[in-house]
Amino acid sequence: TCFIIICITNILVNVDHGCIPACTVTIKRDLHLDNASLGFLGSVVFIGLLVGSFTSPPVFHSFPIKSIILF
Repeated sequence: TCFIIICITNILVNVDHGCIPACTVTIKRDLHLDNASLGFLGSVVFIGLLVGSFTSPPVFHSFPIKSIILF
């Protein structure tokens, strides 16, 4: 069951890799974006991953994991 939960979580986390590129023309038109703004919008996910990878370890070492997950 743990393997199934990990697989489903991985699918949900990475769903943006498939649906965002498929919708870029519509997103660009609806939000009136230029190419640079659309590229920045696509990279926001990876900027969040980068920031989270630097901020998460100190938080997990400083506080109980159960409290962090509940928060």
